[in-house]
Amino acid sequence: MPFSEKDIRIENEKLKEQLKEEKKKLRKANVELSRHIVSQQALLEVQHSLNLVSDLDTKLQEITARCCDILRSGYACIFMRDNEENRFFFVKAVWPMKDVDYKNITMKSEDPLPLHMDKVNGTVLIQDMKAWPDLSKFIRMSFDFAPTSIMGARLSARDKHLGYLFIANEKGAIPFTEDDAVLFTGFANQAAAAIENVRLFDERLKEETEKARVRHIFQQYMAKQVVDELIKDPQKVKPGGRRQEVTILFSDIRGFTSMAETMDPEQLLKKLNEYFTVMIDVVFKYDGLLDKFIGDAIMAVFGAPVKHGDDAERAVRTAIEMQTALERLNNKWIEEGEQTFDIGIGLNTGPVVVGNIGDIRRMEYTVIGDNVNLAQRIENLTRRYRSSIIISQSTYEKTKNISSVREYKPVFVKGRVKPVRIYKLTGLKSDKRRRSDK
Repeated sequence: MPFSEKDIRIENEKLKEQLKEEKKKLRKANVELSRHIVSQQALLEVQHSLNLVSDLDTKLQEITARCCDILRSGYACIFMRDNEENRFFFVKAVWPMKDVDYKNITMKSEDPLPLHMDKVNGTVLIQDMKAWPDLSKFIRMSFDFAPTSIMGARLSARDKHLGYLFIANEKGAIPFTEDDAVLFTGFANQAAAAIENVRLFDERLKEETEKARVRHIFQQYMAKQVVDELIKDPQKVKPGGRRQEVTILFSDIRGFTSMAETMDPEQLLKKLNEYFTVMIDVVFKYDGLLDKFIGDAIMAVFGAPVKHGDDAERAVRTAIEMQTALERLNNKWIEEGEQTFDIGIGLNTGPVVVGNIGDIRRMEYTVIGDNVNLAQRIENLTRRYRSSIIISQSTYEKTKNISSVREYKPVFVKGRVKPVRIYKLTGLKSDKRRRSDK
């Protein structure tokens, strides 16, 4: 049966209404697509800018400003986790900046909003502040700001909870929507990554600065391989002192004062520098630390800042080789018609305080304690006993498997109530065995 004109009109009207609805859906889809594209473009721009390296405070301030910009909101702030008190979060950045002291504004992890955010582990959208009267009061009292709606996101990167990002609309503004929450979530993820990148960069910078500091301090006083070992683990020379067993070596040029009175100063300085160069090469050969020059005396330490397990033996070998090196240097000076040096060396092993000592204007890594004083006293005894090298009982006990010695009678030294057992170091047992085999 053919359709009447009325039926055709009715059907056309239905088709027009369906077409109108489809156009509405298409326009809405286009609007949503355009908004999505704009949002993604905004996030890409934000990602580029946020990934530019800067200090953390500047980065946090930039995050709050960009957040307000892309979401057209009136206010944003970041609470960062306290490194020492994990349950406390402090305001670190706000936008727009106001003449308000935010430093003492804190939020506890057990407060209602952080608890809720941790529970959902994502973005929280509050469109009706009446449901959160305590939060509204907190914002008004802390920030002098009356919000219409709020969004909050937990900032996390590399499974680490960094803090929270909040954004709010002023009273009278249109509340945030679900679409805004999606955009805010993407922004918060990028912000967390940017914060973590800055933190990692700061850590790397501090590490490199610490390595440079260690190299600057120790490259003049230790062999290169020991400095390289310290740079791998700067904690070995961290600020402050610690007790550690070391072997201390003191050497001194006998009769230097009277020699200095008769020699030309420039010639004496040249001679002294040549002597120091030869002696320090020996100290560095056995990975000793050149602690300091005391006039014509040398103080070296074995066992700090790097321990080797045989530091006392290294000190003994250093002392013997220093005398051997001086003998070669004296033969050279004799050929040149110059005066020779005669040195005494004292060694002692025991616990000392090791660390950076001084003030901000001058700081040096050194060792202090009674065992340092004893090593110097023992070196002074080399004049009385006309001995080249004297070692303490503690050093002998650590090195008796390699040291050939002759024991002296116990002797009283300044600073000790009981007499001290000392030994003349005559050489290494292996050297004596080699000579007897010939």
